[in-house]
Amino acid sequence: MLQLLRNVAGLGAAVAALGATLPTAEAQPTASRPPSCFYTNQILNTRMANPRTLYIRTSARRYYRMDFASDCDTDVAGPLVIHPFGDNAQICSAISVDVSLRETGQRCMPTQLTALTPDEVAQVPKKDLP
Repeated sequence: MLQLLRNVAGLGAAVAALGATLPTAEAQPTASRPPSCFYTNQILNTRMANPRTLYIRTSARRYYRMDFASDCDTDVAGPLVIHPFGDNAQICSAISVDVSLRETGQRCMPTQLTALTPDEVAQVPKKDLP
């Protein structure tokens, strides 16, 4: 019995020593991605870069890119109406927003909403930024 206790104690010491020598998982730095949600009352300006890409600037000086599944013909039919689903006026993803042309009512189907980092904003041509 005493031998069994010594073996268990030795095994416990070996496991503890092994645990002390294994590398610990270090916290990886996260990308400095801006918040992915904003409220419609925070939208200051928008600009269509092309028929499938909309840039949004919010009051928090943040920029977002919204991509569409097909062409959204704003050159002919005027400005966009951006309306989130639900009652909280918050936009967090492309699925949670309805986008249509004010003049014709044509719907533009958003496929992706991306919060842009300052580096990504710097890569967008100035003429495309709102």
